[in-house]
Amino acid sequence: MARRGGFVGKERVAARFAALKREVRQHLADAVRDNSEALAEAHRRLAPVESGKTVRSIKSEEVEGSQGRSYLNSAGADDKGGDDAFYARMVEFGTVKRPAHPWFYPTARAMRKQFKRRYRQGLRAAIKESRQ
Repeated sequence: MARRGGFVGKERVAARFAALKREVRQHLADAVRDNSEALAEAHRRLAPVESGKTVRSIKSEEVEGSQGRSYLNSAGADDKGGDDAFYARMVEFGTVKRPAHPWFYPTARAMRKQFKRRYRQGLRAAIKESRQ
């Protein structure tokens, strides 16, 4: 029977990551944080502005997940957890009456190389530190 979806070799990869030294994990965590903040800033610059609510709703926040700490970038929710700029997704994908004006996902795709470069730099710095 064929497998559907999933990640083959997940246990082996998890074991390798668990064996990484603290410095490596710290450098990668810093790279993830830096990438998340850079993405949120780029989203703020490129988001369509009418009332400014969407731009003010864009944030990068640290979240605790099952795999540890990570960062979540979002647009559309205000600081109080409300949905004040709920229309951010309607601007991104369009509606029956208005065409789409994509800005959220294209920005993330455009920054992929920059994200990978930060990860590589973090790994190199950690390896260099661990050799000393």
